[in-house]
Amino acid sequence: MSETQPFQSNVDQSDLNDLNDLNDRLARTRWTDQHLGIGWSHGVNGDNLREMVGSQSICFASVRPSRRIGITNKISFEVVGAMTTSVDVLQYIKFALPEVSVTKAMKLVYYTQAWSLAWTGQDAFSDPVVAWQYGPTTELAYKNFTATVPRSDGISAELKSVVDAIVGYYNQFTATQLVDRTHSESPWKKTFNSLSGGHEAGRAIAPTDMKKEYTMQALKGEGPTRPSFDAAIIGDEKFEKLLSKIRTERREALDLLASR
Repeated sequence: MSETQPFQSNVDQSDLNDLNDLNDRLARTRWTDQHLGIGWSHGVNGDNLREMVGSQSICFASVRPSRRIGITNKISFEVVGAMTTSVDVLQYIKFALPEVSVTKAMKLVYYTQAWSLAWTGQDAFSDPVVAWQYGPTTELAYKNFTATVPRSDGISAELKSVVDAIVGYYNQFTATQLVDRTHSESPWKKTFNSLSGGHEAGRAIAPTDMKKEYTMQALKGEGPTRPSFDAAIIGDEKFEKLLSKIRTERREALDLLASR
């Protein structure tokens, strides 16, 4: 077999700058089928990747060759405007708690997602939370825990305030206590003990289940204190969206109370 030679792919920058052309390429992407029951165990979950790419108006800013590994050359992509992942949240948690253990970190990642849904109606990050034996976590954060470096500037100021509230409240508990706590709450119990296999099937916890559980806790005065988001830097359009979100949250809370 002849030795693999370095190569260069020349792409006119104007093509990459043409948003219509790029969006058309993304729209015509051919996706492979997602195999059932494997979750994220074989790499990036195809359904989540398809959803993430579909939500971006422009994804790839540049393409550059990386070092040669074996007999192949890899192409790496610099992603602009990509959705926040649980690893981004984990970076900030490790910045706030440099000595945090993997078990406690995974529970703090989970609670960040859960309380973000309860407080704002929005996901804190894009990858799914799964029901594992020792409580809920994300496969992405778990597999990248050791390689994840602390970082304070990888998430938005609003999300930082959510993580700060989570760390401020839940850091008083040991890792074992946090495992027991998540085991006693409905999102993990419902998913892990489901007839479809729970953890063994790589089943994700439904965002609606997290939202209901922690909305009810908030109504009872339990859990961390909701952070005050800085309204001074919110523009008119975003402010109107925030008001609409608050109205929706109150309506859902009243519906929950009425159903009990």
